[in-house]
Amino acid sequence: MKQLKEMLSGYKGVFLGLSIAGATLVALGYIIDVSVLSSIGGALFGASLGVFIGRLSTADLTEDLKRLVREGVIDSFVSDEEQLSSYRKNWYLYHLTRMDGKWLWRHTCIDFSKSQTPGRLTSETYLLNQDDEPKYYTVEAGIRDERFILFLRDKATEEPPLIYVFPWAGSGVQPYNLGIVVLQTWDRTDAISRTFICSKPLEDHTQIGTLPADKARKIDKEWWVGIKSSLPPALV
Repeated sequence: MKQLKEMLSGYKGVFLGLSIAGATLVALGYIIDVSVLSSIGGALFGASLGVFIGRLSTADLTEDLKRLVREGVIDSFVSDEEQLSSYRKNWYLYHLTRMDGKWLWRHTCIDFSKSQTPGRLTSETYLLNQDDEPKYYTVEAGIRDERFILFLRDKATEEPPLIYVFPWAGSGVQPYNLGIVVLQTWDRTDAISRTFICSKPLEDHTQIGTLPADKARKIDKEWWVGIKSSLPPALV
């Protein structure tokens, strides 16, 4: 009923009304045997129905299908499609985690270029474990105001998801975006840690896994320099 009211409230309702009027004239002309009415009614009905179907089958149909897709994924992370188009690319993701008692900067890639569902960014990626074996994750991302948010969920276990928040990345695509990540480290400890997501590799590092110590120090320093102005002073 609601969808019918919406249809009747717009221009589609006008064409639908004219189609009904045309059909009525055809019937009336037949009953009272006035061929002119039937001819006028037939022309009106055919033209109105043609315009109605033509408009429905192009841009409006596309929008209706997009809306149905969004409604079908109501439990997922859905964002404004206009905000997402520039994020459908390959990203370099870096974060600081602990492995075997050491804090390490690690890297992986997330490719959203093949994610075409309106209003959603989805992908798959992997992180290398202590034995350099891949551990696979599903990825879902979106925009909330100026926040670019990612969820990485382990495909094989009930490990808590990694949640990345990039506070200023949603205001426009930048080559480098810093943020924070809530994660469970490889040592099974919970942490709120440092992270970058970039459209270009940091320190020209593209290899999946742990960064060399010299590059890790530079990236860590860059994160602290970038975040310093946004951190409130310590209360004493």
